[in-house]
Amino acid sequence: MIKKHERQNLLVKILKDNGNLQISDFSPILKKYNIDVDDRTILRDLNDLIDQNFISKEGIAKSTYYYIADSNKIFENIDVEKYFTKEYEKRKVQESFNFEIFDSLQKDIFSPAEEEKLQDLQAKFIKNISKYDSQTLINKEYERIMIEFSWKSSAIEGNTYSLLNTEALIKDNIKDETKTPEETQMILNHKDGFNETIQNKDRFLHLKY
Repeated sequence: MIKKHERQNLLVKILKDNGNLQISDFSPILKKYNIDVDDRTILRDLNDLIDQNFISKEGIAKSTYYYIADSNKIFENIDVEKYFTKEYEKRKVQESFNFEIFDSLQKDIFSPAEEEKLQDLQAKFIKNISKYDSQTLINKEYERIMIEFSWKSSAIEGNTYSLLNTEALIKDNIKDETKTPEETQMILNHKDGFNETIQNKDRFLHLKY
């Protein structure tokens, strides 16, 4: 017999996988998981999940449908490795910051232990970053831009180096042996071009195209 919290977790998963659903849609899907419960039980579970801000609903009576609450999306598990296996252009991204997310956050979103851990990490971050002068931090930002520029510019020309492998090549001179020498050289050429522009930026300020 599946436990109540396990059943409710499954209902959340079903909504994530299927989008907006009405009460009558759940039972057939649950049966695929060998779970046979009536609509009243499902309704109680859904109301519990609404009270916990995991899901939301709209409509009335038979027109009511359920969906994942915006506040719950904050806590979704993300498979980072799977995300970065996708080509850059195929990744689903948020094009601008969603300021409405703050409306979904509650003051007690973190436990006291989590708040203490976050404060400790913040203190460590401030301590670590204070070791560097402003020019060092600027140089690190330039390095990051150079890596992304070299990777993207090469990708536009058909280069198949990944962003991570581009970083390894530029920072540690580690070549991706599965790529051609021409692809490796292309990355390095773009890096050199970037550096040449930065180091001699005055030459380019008055150029007319």
